[in-house]
Amino acid sequence: MGLRPVRRYPVLLLVLALLLPTGCHRLGMPRPRTTPPATAPSAPSAAGPGPTAPPPATRPAAPPATEPSAPRAQESGGLDGTWKAVAWEIDGQQVPAEQVAANPAVMVLAGNTIAFKVGNRVVGEGTIKTDPDRQPKTIDITGASLVGGQAGRSVTSLGIYEVTGDTLRICFVGGAGAQRPQTFSTASGGTMVTYRRVR
Repeated sequence: MGLRPVRRYPVLLLVLALLLPTGCHRLGMPRPRTTPPATAPSAPSAAGPGPTAPPPATRPAAPPATEPSAPRAQESGGLDGTWKAVAWEIDGQQVPAEQVAANPAVMVLAGNTIAFKVGNRVVGEGTIKTDPDRQPKTIDITGASLVGGQAGRSVTSLGIYEVTGDTLRICFVGGAGAQRPQTFSTASGGTMVTYRRVR
């Protein structure tokens, strides 16, 4: 079998992928894939009908170890500044470099606020929460598009990030039921963007 051809994505769609991850398929982009949890079949009773046993005592469920608490709201600290997208990966496919270079998209971080620009036009804005003490570091982006039919609709994306010098990489999944990525890979769905600091 041959490799699946790489699709051509207009830059506005790439920016909206961050703000509207559940609506990417409506914009001509792949829908992130999710795998439903497996359920074990119930075993038939060999004893047949009998008296109903009292329900077992229940205890409050312990919080999951992987997500002990919601990331605290805080200023973005070392993330503050203007970042230009230099690479995109969607559902395991790299967007061709010439498309990214020809259609520059910019993310501006200041404190806990975030804005997305295409040229001089702001196409989305929102807030972020980061937890740099986690490994990998986590970021939650709650944003809304300012353009198109989904304008004003707020969506939260759960992601991880890393900063190396003036390079910032964010891998994220968004929408209802989204689970935060644990590695910097989109092979099982999601989006990853690499940024370079402009100022």
